[in-house]
Formats: sequence, C-alpha cells, structure tokens
Amino acid sequence: MRRNLLTATLAVFAAVFFMLPVYAAAGQQKDSLPKQLFRSDSILDLVITGDIDAIWRDRGEEPAYHKIMLKYAIPGQPPASFPARVRVRGHFRKLKNICYNPPLLLNIDKDTKTRGTLMAGQNKLKLVITCTSEELILREYLLYRVYNLLTPFSLRARLVKVTLRGPDDKIKFLKPANPLTGFLLEPAEQAANRNGLKLVEQNGLSPQFLMPSDFNLMAVFQYFASNTDWGVQHRHNIELVSAAPTLSPIPIAYDFDHSGMVDAPYAEPPELLNLSSVKVRIYRGTCLPSLEPLEPVFELFRNRRKEIEALYLDFPGLSAGYRKFALRFIDQFFNVIDNPKRAEMAFLYPCSVEGSGNVIIKGLRKD
Repeated sequence: MRRNLLTATLAVFAAVFFMLPVYAAAGQQKDSLPKQLFRSDSILDLVITGDIDAIWRDRGEEPAYHKIMLKYAIPGQPPASFPARVRVRGHFRKLKNICYNPPLLLNIDKDTKTRGTLMAGQNKLKLVITCTSEELILREYLLYRVYNLLTPFSLRARLVKVTLRGPDDKIKFLKPANPLTGFLLEPAEQAANRNGLKLVEQNGLSPQFLMPSDFNLMAVFQYFASNTDWGVQHRHNIELVSAAPTLSPIPIAYDFDHSGMVDAPYAEPPELLNLSSVKVRIYRGTCLPSLEPLEPVFELFRNRRKEIEALYLDFPGLSAGYRKFALRFIDQFFNVIDNPKRAEMAFLYPCSVEGSGNVIIKGLRKD
C-alpha cells in the first residue's frame, strides 16, 4: 500500500516538473503590486452607516444585502464616502451563539466613482470584525502577515477600526465595543492578478495535481499555524490559481480562526482527525518519499524566523500571556523541522494508512 502511494506521488511530481517551463510561459502579464487598499499596514478608520440592527439579525442561510454608506478617513486627507451594500457572510462565525458580531461582505457597486480613492478597483470585500475579543482578530491578522512573508501567493489583509452607526447617525451599542477592530481581506482575484494568474473555480482536484513546491509551502504553513480546517478537493478555505486551465494550480489558504496559533475559545479540530485540541499539530500534506521536497520550505522558514518572531514580539494589542504562548509555539515548530527524526515523524505522517493524514475536509463553502 505504501509503495503504491509513493510510486503515484513520484509520478505526479515528475509530470508537474516537466510542465514548469510551460507554466511560466503561459502566465499573463502581472501587476505585482496589490491594489492601493492593501499596500499599507496602517490601520484604516471605516464608518458604516445603515440599519445595523437589521443587518445583525439577518444571519440565516441566505442573508440579504442591506444599503449602507461606507466612509473612510486617512490622516492628512479628506474623508471619502460611497453608497454600498453589506450582508452577513460565513458559516461558523455568523452564528449568534459563537460571535457577537458576524463577518460581513461589503459590496461597492462597480459604477460607483472610486477612481483616485483608496477603494479604486474594489467591488466585493470580506470584512472580518471582532467576534468576542479584539485580540482574536489580531492573532488571525498576524497569520496573514506571516503567510505574506513566505509567499506572494497569499492574501493581503488590512487592519481597520470600524464604527457602526444607525440610520439616525448615532453610534450603535455593540459588544465588546464600538468601534470594532477588524480587517479587510484582499479578494482572491486580485491576488491571482498580481501574480499573473487566474482563479480556478473547480472542485474535485487532488492535492497531488497542484504545483508541488507551492502546495508543500502552503501545507507546512498550515502545520506551523496548527490549522487543520482546510481541504483542496472542495476548496475549503483554499483558493486555487493557475496560468491556464490545463496547468497545475497553486493553492492560497485563508481563514485561520480555527488554528492553534489563534486559539479561539470556540475552535475545535475537525472530528474526522481525532485530535484533542486545535493546538495539536498534524501535517495534512501529501505522502512524500522523503523530506527532501520539504527542505526548501524548511529553509525558507528558517530564513524568515526573526521576522516571524518579531511580529509576535512587537505587534501592539497582544496580551503578555499570548506573546509568551505564541513564541513558545513557534519555537516548537522549529524544534520539529530542525530535528530529522521528529521531522520525519511529523511530515511523513500522511503516508501512514492507519492515521488520518489523508482525511478530506469538505467544509460548507458558499462565499
């Protein structure tokens, strides 16, 4: 059984290796910079004015769009405002018993005059806001920052302070506070465009069909974050991008609130994995014949270690207890990849037919 798995894996690697020159040639002209909204790490002040109570109540299976006015302000520049629409999005975090405040989807009409503003080129934007505590938002935001340090095939996030006002322009009372801390997430189409690629909106693709080097990096990053809440076959918390429909896609991961690094109080690992906690790391990559394909990824992490640790040492808003936990958790990751025996046990786990390394996580993807 294991020999068959290894043989199949090697065959896929060989096929994709010979496609690499073709893949590079097929790429479209890229815009390597993100759009203006996502070029800065400074906190953006947003104001959303509308029927907040109606929006917050509308958490069913098919939430409707609600009209709002969206306003932002940057120090030294005049504020800008646009008519827009917003609806509740997501699955787990929109539940009232989980989060006070649901994640939102902003929709700026394409006909709205945004040229020359921070919102130029923006249409639909995911907005993740404080669920129960501000720190959970910051913890998840930092994982996007770590991912950005490792690969351009990652989504940018922009921290925001969101003030929510009712139709009477009065600030709404919200838990834990108003304004709320949150972040806007770069649309996957924009991440694809700046890398000269296009979205692949297709389910059923095997991880073995993806670009090996990029899949390995994504999978090791998920192990670093102790995040098991993802799956390629159903694009669960995964976007796929490619230069052409016939070429192997590259995965882009998102939604890290169920990771051990975030350690949200509501987070639980997928039941199929039989893990006691989200802080128990398990590698969910493909079966490999050796650690050799992962060595470039390990080396990349080693080269970025100081920058990664600096994020958790210096970023404002984190509690002293969480900083200590995060740095220890990061150190444990490096203790694994720097120890050949421990690394083999961790990263060759998907080859074990007795384990849960090849479990497929389906998810509930709709938006």
